[in-house]
Amino acid sequence: MSVRLVSFGPSSRHLTPIGRTGTVELRWSSQPQGTGPADMKTIFDFAAKRAALSPDRAAFIEHGDGRELTFAAFNTRAERCATALERLGLSAGERVAILCHNTTTFFEILFGCGKARLVLVPLNWRQTPAELIPILADCGARILVHDDATAELATALARTSDARLISFPEYEALIAEGTCSDAAGLRRETAWPTDRVWYLLYTSGTTGRPKAVIQTVGMALANAVNVQQATGLTGDDRMANFLPLFHTAGINLHTLPLFIAGGVSTVLPRFEVDPLLDLIAEGRVTILFGVPAIYQAISLSPRFATTDFLPVRHWGCGGAPLPESLIRAFLVKGVRVCNGMGMTETGPTVFLMDPEKAVEKIGSVGKPQLLSEVRLIDAEGGDSAKVRRASCSSAAPTSRQATSTTRRPLRPRSRTTAGSNPATWLAAMRRATTTSSTASRTCTSPAARMCIRRRWRPC
Repeated sequence: MSVRLVSFGPSSRHLTPIGRTGTVELRWSSQPQGTGPADMKTIFDFAAKRAALSPDRAAFIEHGDGRELTFAAFNTRAERCATALERLGLSAGERVAILCHNTTTFFEILFGCGKARLVLVPLNWRQTPAELIPILADCGARILVHDDATAELATALARTSDARLISFPEYEALIAEGTCSDAAGLRRETAWPTDRVWYLLYTSGTTGRPKAVIQTVGMALANAVNVQQATGLTGDDRMANFLPLFHTAGINLHTLPLFIAGGVSTVLPRFEVDPLLDLIAEGRVTILFGVPAIYQAISLSPRFATTDFLPVRHWGCGGAPLPESLIRAFLVKGVRVCNGMGMTETGPTVFLMDPEKAVEKIGSVGKPQLLSEVRLIDAEGGDSAKVRRASCSSAAPTSRQATSTTRRPLRPRSRTTAGSNPATWLAAMRRATTTSSTASRTCTSPAARMCIRRRWRPC
């Protein structure tokens, strides 16, 4: 019997990678399906609410110079950013590209774009001009903001683009010129529609031309709820932000959820083992998320044997399964690393292992979190209770479909007759992903679905 694993919400079943390749379809949501009072159509500006709830608490600390921004100060700078962008003539829906290493300024501009109803497009500073020029053309960014370290790359991109270059020093001058909207007596709308496009992340999987994955404020809240459920995240937590900000993990695992909860993030320009271990030793990290390469680098450090990791109460890993050898190496140090599974298209958190089961079920990605659900179906689309091997399918009604050219109107993917039958629709999607891995990653819409190749078995 051929079986698909379809993910729609909470489940008690754990999933573990296996050798056979299956098909993964992901659907996720930040609001209930249907209509009526249960629907959540708007979410209040996270930065403005945090500034009201905990104005004097630290939101971000720059690791290099120790500069600290409270939630109130952060929100004021984000408001000034929004006003500055509007003074430059940008209107709702237009794109602002950014090319920078990890910095608090990135998050200011992210929220500034949200306040001004603009769309931020983080660019990968590891890529060459030849790789970034098509992305810049595809998104149609009118402005490219860059830090000093990426000035040469930004200048090369500007030669083939109409985007106006703005360096970080120029950005500081711009936000110093005016006042934030509240100070000017121009109260902004703080209720953001859950399905409004907030930022775009370009991704192509392992092959193919990068496509934009749309990120909405609803997805941000859904991810924050899932992360909080899985980790017990609170405003008393502290973390280090070091994963690249052009990937979803740099923004959402777990910096943005921690910001929403009222905690503080120390921002490192990039990942380096010693600064991270210093922060852990100083008790400035209570929750940590990394990819397997991060854990490997930590384990190979000469300080690994002597570092006390117990101040970090939760360790998460994603991007790929953490090898059992590394899991056991950290277990010796009293660390239970929790594998998870999600994607850029899912906002990203879908699965995250329970710390209590991390030793018993090594290699499992755990349960689907609060705003996810799982159902096993057979080839005919019926429920199946007895399964040892399955393809994992999950779907997300709150995200949007990204198009190959993101400046075009964003429309739901058309549904064919075959799409009305789960078995035939999934078979068609499997054929599509076999043909093109990029086609499988273009789906990020409230009614659309996305299918990629994955390998799982229930355990």
